[in-house]
Amino acid sequence: MQDIDERIPYQRIFEFLSEHASAFPTERKRQNYLASILDRLKSIRTAPDSARFVVSVEWTRGGVYGSQAIAMFTTDNIVRTGEKTGGYGYDKESTAIADVLNKSPEVLKLFFGRLEAGLQAGEIDLEDMRESMKLVFGYGVGLFNSTDHFFDGGVGTNCYRRNFEAIGWTAEKIATGNLFDVWEFRKATGKGDQDK
Repeated sequence: MQDIDERIPYQRIFEFLSEHASAFPTERKRQNYLASILDRLKSIRTAPDSARFVVSVEWTRGGVYGSQAIAMFTTDNIVRTGEKTGGYGYDKESTAIADVLNKSPEVLKLFFGRLEAGLQAGEIDLEDMRESMKLVFGYGVGLFNSTDHFFDGGVGTNCYRRNFEAIGWTAEKIATGNLFDVWEFRKATGKGDQDK
């Protein structure tokens, strides 16, 4: 595609976010917002590649609002910790995991590459982005107004299997206990890959 500007990573994603940006009181504030989106997209595009990562969720004993969760992302030499959940009445495990995944450009790189390809190919319809993305990625992910919020919290962890399957990965809970859960995310291997 000749019309894609190589200086803008994920050009179709950038165009969508800039077209659907909230109203700003001044043009300068709008330009600052677009510059921050562009910086974020560049950091995602240049994030290191990974074929596997682990997300561990630690639970603290409850108080007034019950047990709370905090997730830690680990891959290669990178460790990142999300925010602790609060309150009650929602799925805290998926919320903690979504928070740390949204902070991990290595993960967003996988999804944004697939999303950009889908936008360029017309597989994902800009006019009905929410439903188009659900058809491609399944429930629990979306890109509607920010690069900082792709994974939804409170949706249940079963969504991750379908979400990651859409990019050729697997998501599996590999350990669980009273105060912890561990998820492994890895690039799927096909029959041909095993022979190499």
